[in-house]
Amino acid sequence: MKNALLNTKVQASYITFLAFLPLLFTLIYTHSLFKTQINKEESLELAMKYFIQNESYLAPEKQALTPKQSSKIAPKKSQSKTSAKTSAKPLNERIENSNLKSNESTKSSILSSKQSEEVALNKIQEAIQKAQIYPLIAQKKRMSGVVKVEFMWMNDKTLADLKIIQSSGYTLLDKSALESIRKASLNFPSYERNLKITLPISYEIKSL
Repeated sequence: MKNALLNTKVQASYITFLAFLPLLFTLIYTHSLFKTQINKEESLELAMKYFIQNESYLAPEKQALTPKQSSKIAPKKSQSKTSAKTSAKPLNERIENSNLKSNESTKSSILSSKQSEEVALNKIQEAIQKAQIYPLIAQKKRMSGVVKVEFMWMNDKTLADLKIIQSSGYTLLDKSALESIRKASLNFPSYERNLKITLPISYEIKSL
């Protein structure tokens, strides 16, 4: 009888163990699952904290870099302005100097051309005085007067457009003045350009 009772007790405890075994497994599973969720949440919180710390660390670095760049750019602009101002002065001085030199050169060229023209006119006048003819008939008849003539002395040493623009009142004296200029033109000097010349030729009887 005792053995039968022991067997029934063992069977009953075994059955109860089997009945509570699934409940035990579920408790163990839920406990492990709860731990993993806690670990995940902690890891997410840590990751978010690290990310926020990195952003807060990088933000002041960017803000610190921007004023450095602006401070470097500002003096370059001022240097360019100052260099432009300083370089503008010598350019203006060069332009003024070049204008002065050109004016001086033009003045000197004008003076030299005028001087050379005066020299040529003096030589032409001397040649006419040497070649001037006072006809004996006109002297005997006491003819006197001034003949104003005009002509062109060309740069190729030729005489052109010889004419009387004011008569002496005597045809003999007028013809003599034209002949004197033709004869004197053989000794006229050469000149770089054409000359238009107007001059008086005087015929006067000298009293003894």
